[in-house]
Amino acid sequence: MKKNGFTFITIHSSDKITSGVWNPYNYKYSQDNDLLPFSDFADIVKVNGKKGEMKFFDYTPIEYKHIPKGDLLTFTLEDKNLHSKGKYSFVDENTLLFGTMRAYLGNACVTPIGNWIQKRKGIKFAVNSEFVKIQPFDNLKYFWWAYVKSDMFLREMPTGSGGTRPRVSPDLIKDIRVNVPAEKERKKINESLKNLAQSAWSNYIQGKEVLKRINAGYAG
Repeated sequence: MKKNGFTFITIHSSDKITSGVWNPYNYKYSQDNDLLPFSDFADIVKVNGKKGEMKFFDYTPIEYKHIPKGDLLTFTLEDKNLHSKGKYSFVDENTLLFGTMRAYLGNACVTPIGNWIQKRKGIKFAVNSEFVKIQPFDNLKYFWWAYVKSDMFLREMPTGSGGTRPRVSPDLIKDIRVNVPAEKERKKINESLKNLAQSAWSNYIQGKEVLKRINAGYAG
């Protein structure tokens, strides 16, 4: 089966085929595969449930367009309009989000901690795109952010269903086999990335403040 430039072949005996299940990605991994599924390392849940009024959020809802391509640790925080209205799902600070629409593009981000962006502790972020929350059991959000954006993870990602806007279910993401270092090494990587993220967010906010002063001072 070919998907996004990658090809895989899996051979199953007929007794392993589930009646009514046609998606080839359900059969991608043979029974003797020695890699562990993602679900052994993290819980993957949809962003849904209780919604909040726009007046309770500092920024417009996070969308895919706010997440830059490449390996930047920040994303765009768009200031909301004073007249913004509506109800939105939301997530906490320090939440790892992964986009499920065209998931093979790797739209992933970690929401910043409040004091990194000069905001209150426990800040909430509205969400307006189809994300899942990845909740690592080791709590190493930045290691897993880097991993789910990596080629080794994305090339295992099912295309999903839904025509021109294919979506991948949390269950399919959970079943992706992962190859990661031991927890001690993951902690080192996470600590380095988290420190860099804190600095990056501080610089981002300072930059926004400078630009605001320029716009306010020289606007025609």
